[in-house]
Amino acid sequence: MTPTQLIYRAWQNTPRPIIYHTADGKGNPIDTECNFLDPLKHPKYDAEWNGNCLICGAPSHGGIPYKALLGSSYTDWSRHKCPESNHICPACAFTMMLNPASHRCCLFRYSFVAEKTLHICNRAEIRDYILEPPEPPFVMAATISQKKHIAFKSLVSYDRENFFCNLEEEQIQVNRQAAKDMIAVCEALRGIGMTKDEIMRGEIRYDRIKKFKLDAYDKINHLLRPCMGTRLFSLCLFVAQKMTEEEAICFLDLTLKTKPSQPERCSSTQPIKAGTSKEARPDTICGNKSSGLPAGQQSGQIMFPNF
Repeated sequence: MTPTQLIYRAWQNTPRPIIYHTADGKGNPIDTECNFLDPLKHPKYDAEWNGNCLICGAPSHGGIPYKALLGSSYTDWSRHKCPESNHICPACAFTMMLNPASHRCCLFRYSFVAEKTLHICNRAEIRDYILEPPEPPFVMAATISQKKHIAFKSLVSYDRENFFCNLEEEQIQVNRQAAKDMIAVCEALRGIGMTKDEIMRGEIRYDRIKKFKLDAYDKINHLLRPCMGTRLFSLCLFVAQKMTEEEAICFLDLTLKTKPSQPERCSSTQPIKAGTSKEARPDTICGNKSSGLPAGQQSGQIMFPNF
């Protein structure tokens, strides 16, 4: 089974409407109805055609002439499996057709997971599927530009622990446990204020860690460096969300600096209320001198009588 055949079959088994959950710049939820076109209802669909699909190369009974689907801006000719063919099978056609009556809805605009049914996903949902993949077989893909046909460039996965997920046009092999660890690191670093660009570059800025003790840099660097430079890391960073600061500090094992305590103010005299008469004031003590003693004794000297 080709990836597009699995995707098309999943869509046929999916209850309508298919809702895409996202949010605007202020975090307000937006639900979009995804109305994909059925290739069997395309006006140019030829039910009598038999041959191999131009794109996936699979044998097909019925298809759509490629000139009815592929415009002048299409550039993926070198990826076709059967370039001598002049028709596209219904499965591949489904992944490429635009619905002008529904905001030009097309599969390439969305990240998705296809298993028994088709799931149109936002980043958080793709993250969850990476951590908990569906039962095989399935196809998983994450789009960045929302402009490229990625469905026929994806791969069918048959294992939940080691599988494939497209990041745009690139097929990335995913080890589930490694992805789980990398996503946790990325989300923790986001939780202490690092941006995704800083994480990608491995840039640990002082102003992000200045409130932690001196070992913060080494602890973060120890977790981040082994992840960097792999395509799996790019995928994990793309789908990563954000921990709370408290969760991030705990995960990264960071310690906040403690502010120096203010020394207690000691006074040798008791406060005296304003307006208190001299007679009512208590005797004050300074060292071994008391204001209630005779002047001679206040100086610390013993006065002897004259003989």
